[in-house]
Amino acid sequence: MDKLSVDTLDNLCTGHGLFSVLVVLREIAKSACKRYASVGNHDGVIHRETAELSQCIDRMKQSNPLSGVRETMVVKEIKNFIR
Repeated sequence: MDKLSVDTLDNLCTGHGLFSVLVVLREIAKSACKRYASVGNHDGVIHRETAELSQCIDRMKQSNPLSGVRETMVVKEIKNFIR
């Protein structure tokens, strides 16, 4: 990964929080899973990684009750940006 990408992620985590960034990444990954599945790839690593990321987010929500509310807000905000 190049420095610009790392700096961008750093800024996103600082500005929006790690939880929100992970929720956005999960939504992007879910969209990628759909694209992979639409061409017959149901066993790609992306599918397992997306499931693991979802489990991570679920664990994070258990430790902070407000995370569930934040997750809903983030998903709502970005739904039109993800292809």
